This record gives sequence, C-alpha cells and structure tokens, in this order.
Amino acid sequence: MLTGSVPPRQTATIELPNGRTVVVTLEDAEQIRTVARQLLIRKHTKLPLPESASIDYFGTVRMGEWTLGQSLDESELSLTYPTYTTDAVRRWQAIRIKKVAGRWRALGISEASAHRTY
Repeated sequence: MLTGSVPPRQTATIELPNGRTVVVTLEDAEQIRTVARQLLIRKHTKLPLPESASIDYFGTVRMGEWTLGQSLDESELSLTYPTYTTDAVRRWQAIRIKKVAGRWRALGISEASAHRTY
C-alpha cells in the first residue's frame, strides 16, 4: 500500500524528431522559463507568463498551463500554450527553445494548429 505523495521528478527526457534525446533538469526548466518570460515581455504578448517549472510524474515539464516538448524542428524544443481547443481543432502558441553554446535561448514564438479529420 502506498502512502503519501509521489516526490516530484528532477529530470525529463524529450525525444526529438531526429532521434536525439534531450534530458531537461529542473534547473534547465527554470532557465527555459526565464528566457521564455523575457521573450513574451519583449514581444508584448497578451499570453500569460510561464509559472514556476515542475516535472510531473509522467516526466512532462510544466510551467502553469505551458508545456515543454518536442518541436517540429529536429533540433529544438517547444514550449506550448493552448489558446483554443475543441473536439476537432486545437490551436496553441509555441516558443522555440534551443540550447546554444551551453545556454537556453528562446528563438521566437508562433501559432500552430491541428485539425482532426473524420
């Protein structure tokens, strides 16, 4: 019988489309949160700023409603925020994240969408 809560994870593993694996620590996640917040402030978006970073039981990096995962680009991560969701359509804002010369960088923000086909 399990008692108490499950301790938070300290790392997350994200598979990129090119087959590479990126291990993100909680410290990395906080650095990513910082550069993402700076980009959002600089761009004057109306999106909420990412909150404190955590890694859930499943290994997903979360920052409030923002989620870190793979990007469509083979060498980048994507920090996404859902802006519209129905059964047929999902839209989100995505910040492109990449580690350059040992530092996390927010490279830009764009809107993406997916449509369910029936």
